[in-house]
Amino acid sequence: MNDPDKFKAPFIPKERIWQETEKLRAAHPAGRKVPVQVLELAEFDLGLELIPAEGLREELEIDALLMGDLKSILVDRRAFMNPRMEYRLRFSVAHEIGHLILHRDINGGLQIDEPLDSLCPTLCEKLVRKC
Repeated sequence: MNDPDKFKAPFIPKERIWQETEKLRAAHPAGRKVPVQVLELAEFDLGLELIPAEGLREELEIDALLMGDLKSILVDRRAFMNPRMEYRLRFSVAHEIGHLILHRDINGGLQIDEPLDSLCPTLCEKLVRKC
């Protein structure tokens, strides 16, 4: 599946989402506490790199984005540095972890043959300029 315009993620029942969530929490130390230490879970337990990016929210109206390499998550730099945005950032990173876990069968089949900057030149140009 290389045409993002034709992609549609399959429906996942809430029960499966809860099962996957509990399995993930049980398997990782940062997931065992409440509230879940989402940033620690992402970085230390799952080995994801959190990359602050200027203007993610202003330019794209998002706070976080799972990258195509499935090894990093871009996070809005202002949200990352602002303690008042902590809860929103934790939610956004948890949401991206959800994409990684719940769509692992799809993610494994994705083939990104082109460099990211050729797939989204405007986004990458803006982000690279600001980082």
